[in-house]
Amino acid sequence: LILHTRTMKPLKNKFFLFVFVLLSISAHAQVNLDSLWRVWIDNGQVDTTRLKAIYIFTSKGYLSTQPDSACYFAQLQFEYAKKKGMKKQMALALILQGLSYSHKGDYTNALDHYQRSLAINKEIGYKQGIAQSMNYIGYIYGNQCDYDKAMTCYQSSLTISEEIRCDYEIAKSLKNMGNVCKNQGDYVKALDYFQRSLTIYEDIGNKRGIANLLNNIGQIHKYQGNFVKALDYYQKGLTIRDEIGDKKNIAGSFIDIGNICYNQSNFVKGLEYYQRGLKIYDEIDDKFGMAVAMNNIGLIYQSQEVYDKALDHFHKSLKIKEEFGNSKGIANSLRNIGIIYRDLGDYHTALDHYQRSLKIHEEIGDKWGITSTLQSIGMVLHDMKAYQKGNIKCYKSYLAALEMGDIIEQKRACECLYKGHKALGNWRKALMYHEKILVFSDSLKSQETTNKLQQMEFARQLLADSLTQAENELQIEMAHQLELGKKERAKNIFIVSGIIVLFIAGGLLNRMYFIRKANARLKIEKDRAEQSEQFKQQFLANMSHEIRTPMNTIMGMTDIILRRNPKKDQLTYLNAIKESSNSLLLIINDILDLSKIEAGKTELEHIQFSLDHVLNNVKTMMGLRAEEKSLILKVEKSKDVPNLLLGDPNRLTQILINLVGNAIKFTEKGSVSIRVEPGDLTIGKHRMIRFAIVDTGIGIEPDRLDKIFWAFEQAYSDTLRKYGGTGLGLAISKELVELQGGQISVLSKKGKGSEFSFELPMEIDETMHEASEKHVTKDNNDISRKLQGTSILLVEDNEFNIMVAKEELEDAIPDVKVIVAKNGKEAIEILEKSKIEIILMDLQMPVINGFEATTTIRNLNSEKAKVPIIAMTANVMKEEVEKCLNLGMNDYISKPFETKDLLMKIGQLTRNV
Repeated sequence: LILHTRTMKPLKNKFFLFVFVLLSISAHAQVNLDSLWRVWIDNGQVDTTRLKAIYIFTSKGYLSTQPDSACYFAQLQFEYAKKKGMKKQMALALILQGLSYSHKGDYTNALDHYQRSLAINKEIGYKQGIAQSMNYIGYIYGNQCDYDKAMTCYQSSLTISEEIRCDYEIAKSLKNMGNVCKNQGDYVKALDYFQRSLTIYEDIGNKRGIANLLNNIGQIHKYQGNFVKALDYYQKGLTIRDEIGDKKNIAGSFIDIGNICYNQSNFVKGLEYYQRGLKIYDEIDDKFGMAVAMNNIGLIYQSQEVYDKALDHFHKSLKIKEEFGNSKGIANSLRNIGIIYRDLGDYHTALDHYQRSLKIHEEIGDKWGITSTLQSIGMVLHDMKAYQKGNIKCYKSYLAALEMGDIIEQKRACECLYKGHKALGNWRKALMYHEKILVFSDSLKSQETTNKLQQMEFARQLLADSLTQAENELQIEMAHQLELGKKERAKNIFIVSGIIVLFIAGGLLNRMYFIRKANARLKIEKDRAEQSEQFKQQFLANMSHEIRTPMNTIMGMTDIILRRNPKKDQLTYLNAIKESSNSLLLIINDILDLSKIEAGKTELEHIQFSLDHVLNNVKTMMGLRAEEKSLILKVEKSKDVPNLLLGDPNRLTQILINLVGNAIKFTEKGSVSIRVEPGDLTIGKHRMIRFAIVDTGIGIEPDRLDKIFWAFEQAYSDTLRKYGGTGLGLAISKELVELQGGQISVLSKKGKGSEFSFELPMEIDETMHEASEKHVTKDNNDISRKLQGTSILLVEDNEFNIMVAKEELEDAIPDVKVIVAKNGKEAIEILEKSKIEIILMDLQMPVINGFEATTTIRNLNSEKAKVPIIAMTANVMKEEVEKCLNLGMNDYISKPFETKDLLMKIGQLTRNV
């Protein structure tokens, strides 16, 4: 090569770099690569010929063995094509560079180059190039576990490829779509895509593609536990690869066959195949393959508890990956080494390797790697008795698995959290995670059990039908052959029996195929429905957050101005703003309540409560609204109804407030009565109690009664305009009543009024004694005095919310010191420098959000780590609250907040008020 360069023009600095790259390449370069290089450096050659030569030189010579060199040569191709204005070749060079980065596990740079290639192909309208770029972009998304985006890219590539009738790209897109389905566990659909792709490769005679598809189909059977069939497909693929001399993929087949042996615990045979694969990789200088083989050999020794040899091979694999620059591979090797050290009891060394692995997984966005490594860190922290820190890591692992929808990883994370909380004595949380483990176990088993039962039933029915039909045919045949000799009859019977067996087998196979297709369609529809429900829940949570944030400002500033003794003419407007804000907040709460009920996330309490206390509270809360309309609000409770009950007082209060509020809204004069009396049915300790809300309002026509309990429905089309509301109050009440095993009904006459009644089963315990009705209410002024001089760190990025929270605290607490931080990073810096008694933490902030800031604070090596933290969130969904508490926050308060509630929480955490 150096001799060839003597004929070139004077060298530039860039060429010196090229010479350095060449000198780093193996000395035994193939002759055809030398020929390709001579074409490239020959200025007399046509531009397209030169570019084609450098492309083949790069892709065949260095892409799989020396990706850094391949990236450099691809850059030469790109610059030359750009200089000549050849955009197709520019796009091709960018794909080659993307492949180089992809081989190294640098998916960020790979995606950038693929997207640049796509942009150029779109600019020149080159459809085949667009399809090719979309396939590669989908591959990156698939490696990052973003399967929806990957599938969208592959589908776009397939559509374009079919339009231009490019069979190779069609087959490639179908194969990639099959891989996405395989990774998601949808093996039936994956097999369908693979078979369609295989048919095309067979039609065009692409043996390399055929071998790869046979290998993919083998993997499906391996995942399904059918190792015999998997091995058969691997062997068929190996035969084709051996025929075409594809050494790299021959080695890959040996690795796959070794994996089958490993899964069957045949470690001797597995080690033999891994070593055969390693030998070929070494011969062709495929460093990535060598690293994979070394890693698998290490797994064999680890399974045999030969830890010194396992560590040796893991370290060799790691060294090759570091030379190769494969980030994902490096992270996986570090994690494997950490597992060995954990098994050996060297927890600190294990933790160091896990943390290095996690950092790389986070840098490259490898979701599965992040999930599993966080779990490993949590487990080793548990081994070190650092249960709280271990729980935090395991909970993060659970959230990551939840985001990916990986039930197996969610179950494993919950198992770790269960052990951690059990060790800490957090029995409530331990029980919660144990219940989740059972749910996940049931989810994993239920589908498998259902499929097996269906298959057995169908097979049984098919066998019965087939036998009946076969018996009839056999009888006819035997009657027809009565006059034939004994040998002839025996021969015919044998033939018929063989036909029967074949018929039964064929029928069973045919029925099983249709069963699989039906189950696959059912699973897809179920997944779509669940995804739709998740989108709905996420949308409602986001909308709640976005509305509650400005609502907090509006309601807070209104209260502040009302305390500043406004002018009389302003007071009317301010009270109108306050009333309208309360109405809007009620609508938001109604929508969220209905959403939680529909999603099955509403949890009922079963505690002792005073019915008189509940009724008095409802009368107090709704009394002001009744007085505003000059209505009489009455409570009439039968003496036969006991006062102390077991049930859910909060849900009962919610139902009564909805129904009483509805009655007041539609009543202009007269009264609204709450009547409580025993129901007709008593079973053991349970008694039905009947509640009736009777009004003298406008009433409802009989033909309208059947729709008033529907969500977002009201009795008349003009009700919303005249009276306001969402039409959700009655729907929520009905759902809550039925959730507790009760029934709700309505009687009404137009112009005479309405009676809404419901019955609930309440448990009565004769051993309970009448509790004192003294409900101690802490005086706000008393709490304020006890909180005098408190130093509070307010972490909030919204200027208006800062104003509201700061002024509310300064008005309520004498000499309070409120320090403001506008993001989590500022909060941590202020906490380390200042004396802070309590932190009010917003969750959604720039730079560092509230969750990350809390995790960092709880991991500080000082007393600062124990400072109480109250989450201030506009998202009131249960998952958000659980996440706050699991990360170490002490309490939470929703926006908009009541100042008295905030003071009570601050007092409890700082002054034991």
